[in-house]
Amino acid sequence: IDVLATAFGMEERGEQLKSAFSTLVEDCLSLTSGITDKRSAYIGSLAYNGAHGIDSSIPYYIPFELAGLENILSGKVDYNGSGVKTYKASDIGSNIEDDTILFVDASGYSQNNTNDAKGILRMFQGKDAYLVAPYIWTGINYDTIFVIAYQMMNQAYGDDVLSDSELEDRIDNVYNLFYGTP
Repeated sequence: IDVLATAFGMEERGEQLKSAFSTLVEDCLSLTSGITDKRSAYIGSLAYNGAHGIDSSIPYYIPFELAGLENILSGKVDYNGSGVKTYKASDIGSNIEDDTILFVDASGYSQNNTNDAKGILRMFQGKDAYLVAPYIWTGINYDTIFVIAYQMMNQAYGDDVLSDSELEDRIDNVYNLFYGTP
């Protein structure tokens, strides 16, 4: 942020954005600090340089960290490349628990029409499942990371962590901090 802010002569805006990141991370961590029984989750159809199917995921998904969710792929970290990889059904299915939530990146939703994809989706039958906005394509949309994290808190833990009206207020705040408008 500092390099770009200096290059564009927008140092004050750079400081505002850095402050926004700190404020939002602190808010997320504060909201989730009281969670004693974290739910597990899987994010599928994660985009990177294009849309991908349900087997495309990442072991370290930033919105999960901010939302107080345990990633079922957390033991599969591979730091080569972008981190977004294709996982075998056995790697995904072996870690699904009773409380596991399925999140599907909207950019790859339409890619899930193969037999392999349908097989993975069947493993989540009877589980909570939600569609989330994409935050990566070839770059990261940082505002969307926070919007997704708040959405996930609300969907995973409900009013105990973040009510529907609080969710709306938090999302408006993200857009206000990043763009000056809700």
